[in-house]
Amino acid sequence: MQIGIMEMRATKCHGRGKSVTTYDVVCSRGGFVVVTQGMHLVGIFLSGIVLRYALKVISPKNVMRSAMIVQIICGNIAGLVESFVVHLIFRALAAIGCAAAFGAGSVIFSDITRGRFKQSAVVLFDTFWSIGIVILSFITQYESRWTQLYLVISYPTLIIVVLTIWMPDSPRWLLSHGDIEGTFKLLVHAAECCDLKDNLPANLAFKLKLQAMQLLRHRRQATWLSLWQNTALTSLRVLSTHIAFACFTIMYFGMVLNMRNYGRYQLPTSARFLALSELTGCFVGYLFVSKTKHTFLWSGIFNVFGALTAFCIWFWKSREVEFVDEGILLYFCLILKASVSSSFGILSACGADSLNKDAKAVMMFSSVLCGRLFLLNAPVIVSLAQFYGKYVSLTVFATLGAIGGLCMIAIDSIS
Repeated sequence: MQIGIMEMRATKCHGRGKSVTTYDVVCSRGGFVVVTQGMHLVGIFLSGIVLRYALKVISPKNVMRSAMIVQIICGNIAGLVESFVVHLIFRALAAIGCAAAFGAGSVIFSDITRGRFKQSAVVLFDTFWSIGIVILSFITQYESRWTQLYLVISYPTLIIVVLTIWMPDSPRWLLSHGDIEGTFKLLVHAAECCDLKDNLPANLAFKLKLQAMQLLRHRRQATWLSLWQNTALTSLRVLSTHIAFACFTIMYFGMVLNMRNYGRYQLPTSARFLALSELTGCFVGYLFVSKTKHTFLWSGIFNVFGALTAFCIWFWKSREVEFVDEGILLYFCLILKASVSSSFGILSACGADSLNKDAKAVMMFSSVLCGRLFLLNAPVIVSLAQFYGKYVSLTVFATLGAIGGLCMIAIDSIS
């Protein structure tokens, strides 16, 4: 939710946080927004690297707890400090904690589900991001000061820290690190909760020991270069997946940052419309995954259609001022936002399905990291509206949506 703080607050000049008033960017907040949200995106990018190496030595459950504590502490410091530089540093650290906790949670539920259930869970996981935006839009109507907003969004995470007491750890991680007893207890407890204890094999401990030995033997994953050492069609699919991830990651976060260009004085309303659009996209993605055989094809067509809808703004170019002042510009991007949420979840759930088991983890890490690297350009795309007109940023996002959609169609064609 932190990424939307700078956009969904009141635009009056009084009541701003210390970082803003100290650096005299009260009424020229465009520069402040770009810089501070740019640091948030840097944190999101670094979180993927931090999470990957943290999971080598720390279980996903403990990584999630530690990351949430980091987010709470750094989020509060970012809102309270007077130094703008220190604010930026802790904004990035809070983003690392937030994104790492999000990623560690996805590792856990990915390990305790399989097949269609796993794909559906991954696709629907992003609905909680959308729900968070809706909640934040209501909060900003009653509290618009920077410091209080940081406190409001940081402390509720303590509730989730407490809830992790009842959250399971990743059985695959425990087994791959030789914790057979911990895995055994976890599986028995899960079977008892589902009233399926009688279905457990009598020699479960022995089977777990054999599987642990196999995991330890194959603990070394495929290298990044091995992703490109397959057939030409497989390499083309890998390339298309990376490009699609880059396009949709920029759009997924960047279109939220672009809210102020849809109508500066309707930010809470714009946030709710975008969040509802994202929720719709997540459920459409779930339908594509669970009900269709050509998931990538339908997702790609959905994106191309959303991009064409967004391009229609140029037919009303002469009414740009009216569209921006009244917030009508927002409606042209809702289908595109839904299609992006749909494709983003589908890529996360099925993007590496064509590769062998050893290469899947490397493929997902590489493509997600590629997307987050290009995500650093999102504030620049948003700022184009200030120099070249309100239509330009949305046009760039629509172009990215069309490219991503064509990549999704290509992935389906190669499969």
